[in-house]
Parts: sequence; structure tokens; C-alpha cells
Amino acid sequence: MNLRKRFMANVMVAALTTTMALSLSACSNGSQEATTSAQATTEVTTENVETTTEATTEATEAPSASAFTTVDKTEYPEFITRAIVNESNCYRIQEFLKRAEAGEELTIGFIGGSITQGSGASKYDNCYAHRVFNWFVETFPQSTFKEVNAGIGATTSELGAARIQEDLLSYKPDFVVLEFSVNDSDSFFYARTYEGCVRQILTAENAPALITLNMVQYNDGVNAQIKHSAVSKNYSVPEVSMKNSVYVEITKGNIEASDVSKDMLHPNDLGHEYTAKCVTYYLSKILDGTYSSEADTEIPSVIYEGNAFLSSVRLNNKSITNGVAKGAGLSNFAAKLNGFEEDTAVQNGVSDCFKNGWSAKEEGASITLTGLKGSRIALLYQRKPSMKSANAIAILDGDEANAVSLDGNFENGWGNWLYLDDNGAFEDLDPSVEHTVEIRIVEAGEQDFYLASVLVSGIEK
Repeated sequence: MNLRKRFMANVMVAALTTTMALSLSACSNGSQEATTSAQATTEVTTENVETTTEATTEATEAPSASAFTTVDKTEYPEFITRAIVNESNCYRIQEFLKRAEAGEELTIGFIGGSITQGSGASKYDNCYAHRVFNWFVETFPQSTFKEVNAGIGATTSELGAARIQEDLLSYKPDFVVLEFSVNDSDSFFYARTYEGCVRQILTAENAPALITLNMVQYNDGVNAQIKHSAVSKNYSVPEVSMKNSVYVEITKGNIEASDVSKDMLHPNDLGHEYTAKCVTYYLSKILDGTYSSEADTEIPSVIYEGNAFLSSVRLNNKSITNGVAKGAGLSNFAAKLNGFEEDTAVQNGVSDCFKNGWSAKEEGASITLTGLKGSRIALLYQRKPSMKSANAIAILDGDEANAVSLDGNFENGWGNWLYLDDNGAFEDLDPSVEHTVEIRIVEAGEQDFYLASVLVSGIEK
């Protein structure tokens, strides 16, 4: 029996059951981690088309023979073949696929917003992240794979850069998909935050393989692809795009936008299927020998000098006991409560994001966060559509005259919002000294003001 027939005879599809509730809300319970093999059934808990980026040629095209015996059986529509924006250097992915072919135990990681979390899909099994994960399970039945989904709805790469160590890299993923292109805007600010995510992944101790994914708004083609692509190309990271593939078909009239998304943002089951195929098509081109790289590229110099988001951390009421604060070099971080209460409810996965914070609703209640050393401090808090939340102010280093307002209400909102106010961030701080932030309730409410965490960036190592 030849290798192809032997492979086909041995393929087993792992049966997966999923317990994730999907929602278009900013945060819903159910960040998933799963371990699945082909030998066992395991419960998963887990502006314009014209802006297409010119592909680089760091990956060699069409060598004489593939280094792999594994064959991808997936059928790809022609337009999916246009998804590759930047084939770049594929050495890390190539080596990862060799490990999968050799039967190793491997971890597949995803980080992004609500699309990565699974919103728009009828069930978690149908979202792009789990489809990509299943592609590995089906293509390499000799291996065992663990899935880590660190998607949180309505969040950007700014929060991503602050939580990526705890929510994703602590699990030592071998392969990562990074997706923030419809939550970020196409601005230099988000180019910097995105670089923070990319560089932290690439410099992780276990050197994971990385591919970046650009989603799109299906009615107008808006996303952050221009700025994100510049970062991916600078770091020689392979990149695929729904804008270059599915959205082009929409503009040609070959696909109706409503066929792939109900709200023109979150893909439905078909949209998630196409998204997954954008990722796995690139992988298939490595398997068949179209792309290959002889060596990994060196990590380049930082694009944005003084980029604070290269060293960023999210601090909450667990950050002292779980070692996050100490690991970030903020061993003196502490919270002094005066009317605020610590949230001790058990968190059910990464996307159960209104946990581990502090709350209060009575006027005059306060919490003082100390030991904050960085060049930028931002606050992450909940905004509620009920319009019954207490409101607060934030005071940096006792400067009450320049206090920042924190509105706990979300008028006409679509749900509870994990809100990160860039305009209210404290910037250009001296990172060599410890700063103090007091959050004080200035308007009582029927419902608590909920402080989820504080983000400290620009930390000196």
C-alpha cells in the first residue's frame, strides 16, 4: 500500500462535543480548552478591496518535492486560494507540521475578539477556531491536540497585548492564530498594540508558529488590514484574509453578504467555514510543497520605537496570588478597598470576563491601586445597558483636578460591555516610579460599578 493510501486508510475523525454557549454579547461564558485525539472522544471545554497587500516571497514556491507524506483532503473554492496575503517565512509552521506528522502532543491556540470566541456560529463546533482545530485532528490522526481559545468579544489587540501571556502563552501553544482586524481600527495606535501581540508570541520561550487572520465587515470591506499587514510583513509572519477572498466575491456579486453573515460582522456557519479554509489552505500549501523555508527569520527590530505594548499586563484581584503581577515585575501591586468588594466568583473560562474584579455602588466608596510602574495605565470596566449602574472617577497620583470620568452605563447598548477607554488612559508616565490610581464612586446606582482590571503598559524590565 502506498503512503497516500495508507494515510487515507488510517484517517479517523475525532468526535467532539462542545459546551460553549455562543452570543453576540461582549463577553459570554465559555472560553474553551480541549484535548482531543483520534483515539478518544473528549468533551471540549474550551478601506477597500484595492488595499490588498502585495505578497512577499520569503517562502519558496513550488519546490521539486514535498517534505511531507500527509495529504490535505479538504476541497477549497477558487476564491479561497486568494486568501493568502503574505506567504512570508513558513519555517515555524513547517516544523510544527512535521511534529504533527510525527505524532507529537501539540497545542493549538487562538486569540482575538468575538469571532474567535465563536460568535455568529450556531454552535462552537461550527466556528472557525474549532474547525481549524478539527482540521489538525483529522489531518494528523496519529497526534493528540489540545485547543486553547482565548477569544473575548468586543475587545481589541490593546487588551490582547495585556492578557496574551496569561490567557494564551502560559499554555505554551505550538501554533497560534491571531485575529483582531475588525475590532481594531486601521490606525497607528492599533498598529502598535498589534505589534505588541505579534512580538510577544514570536519571542515566547517555546517559539510557537504564528499565522495572522484578517476578518472583514461584509457590507463595506472595513478592517485594520493595512496596518496589521505592515506588522505581519515586518515580522515575516504568514497572513490570510477574508477581505481578499470572500469579500472580493461579494463585491463581484458572486456571494451575497447575507449568505455569510447576519449582521455583516460576525460570520454565520458558512462564513466560519470559509474563514477556517483561509487558514487551512495556507497550511495545505506547505504540506504539498508549494511553500517551504530553509530557516527561521531573526526577530527584527521593533517597528515603533518606545512601543509600550511590548510589555503590558492585565492586573486584577487574582494577580498577586497567581504570580502575574510578580512575573510582570510589579511585585508591589496591591488594592486597598474602602467600600469596594472583591469578586470571588469562580471564572468559567477566559471569555467569562466579568470576574476577578472589584465592585461598589455607594457614593464615596473607593479602591486604591498601588505599585503600578509603567508608562501607561488604562482601566477596564463594565458598562451596562440597564442604565442603572453607579458611576466613578479615576484619580492618578492624587491629582483630583484631572480626574477621569468612568461611566458605568451603556445607553442603547447591545449588552454588557467590557470597556477600555483609550481617551481616559493615563499616558507618558515615568515608568521608573510607582504610581497610584484611586477609583471613587461619585454617583450611586441601583447596580454596582464593576472594575474588571487595570492595564499597565511600558513596564521597564
